[in-house]
Amino acid sequence: MKYKIEISGGFTGIPKFYEGERHLNEIQKEKLLDLLKTSNSKNSPIRDGQKYSFLFTEGQDIYTAEFGENNLPSELRQIMDSIIHAD
Repeated sequence: MKYKIEISGGFTGIPKFYEGERHLNEIQKEKLLDLLKTSNSKNSPIRDGQKYSFLFTEGQDIYTAEFGENNLPSELRQIMDSIIHAD
């Protein structure tokens, strides 16, 4: 599964971009897609908080979601951290 992650906002306002590809088994993929469905764009942003934008593609399927610092699911944060620190 290909991914693009953008982390923007925060105190410095300098965006960070991560792009690559990771193999996910069916259970991991299903869990990831369930987490992406919990995105809530109506959530009010935290001053100097970060915004997380996710784009995952597999074949012709495209999955996107945006979260604020205050509504990013901990499981999705763990997945993101494992991707970022593996590169």
